[in-house]
Amino acid sequence: MRMIFIGAGPVGLTMGRLFSDAGHKIVYFLSRNEKNRQKAKEFSRALKTGSRFSQVDEDFDILFISTPDDTIAEIAERIAPQIKSSRNFYAGHFSGSIPSSVLRPLKNKGCRIGSLHPLQTFASPEETINTFAGTYICVEGDKEAVNLFSRLATEIGGNPFSISTDKKPLYHAAAVIACNYLVTLVNEAQRLLQEIGINKENAAKMLLPLIKATVKNIETVGIPEALTGPIARGDVATVLNHIENIKEKTPEFLALYAILGLKAIEVSRAKRDITDETAKNMTQLFQKALP
Repeated sequence: MRMIFIGAGPVGLTMGRLFSDAGHKIVYFLSRNEKNRQKAKEFSRALKTGSRFSQVDEDFDILFISTPDDTIAEIAERIAPQIKSSRNFYAGHFSGSIPSSVLRPLKNKGCRIGSLHPLQTFASPEETINTFAGTYICVEGDKEAVNLFSRLATEIGGNPFSISTDKKPLYHAAAVIACNYLVTLVNEAQRLLQEIGINKENAAKMLLPLIKATVKNIETVGIPEALTGPIARGDVATVLNHIENIKEKTPEFLALYAILGLKAIEVSRAKRDITDETAKNMTQLFQKALP
């Protein structure tokens, strides 16, 4: 199929390359950034690049808006008047939280609208294309668009699944917790290690094997079995020692530690490794630690 991309950030570049590798033609890549336009030509194999939709002089089957979430609706509104109502095409975006309905100005031109959101991180397009196979891809929108985008997702090695449009915010929140908040938690763990005199670079190196082993455990034995540590084994004394030391030396971490501890108790209860009495005692400790 012949595709146009508006926006040449990491997501657009990666998806363009994946679709190109799958045999589709990227006939145009639009971006205000000259450096990104050049990368789109080289990395995503775009046949043409430009900075304005009015420059597009090629027929296309799919228009993808791959800009930041808060600009998608505006771009759809702005380019809709430039499209002939007789055109037969699809339009989509890659946002996890924004519904396909923001593309309604394009739908009013007769196209089918939808969205594809890869449940993946896009820190580096070069890295992502090498690890993309097996990625789950959330698809929603018009029935015809969902059918086509699901097929495209499969062609690039993804596992498509569909949800209703109104469920997107909660779906995206789950993705943020699993990805963005994981990075944030590791950053907080690094900071605690820095408090005891370990420099930031060494702290990251020390934590990575533990993080990788934990992710592997989630993959192999699942949750709740992957939960280990003092809460999973009901070690109230260790938890109390943590709380007392954090409160004394790094009080800014106490609320985060307590909130996550309460959630860990829920996981541990599902694992059935601690008694009701132990769970109650630890819950009280964490609740007292909260502001």
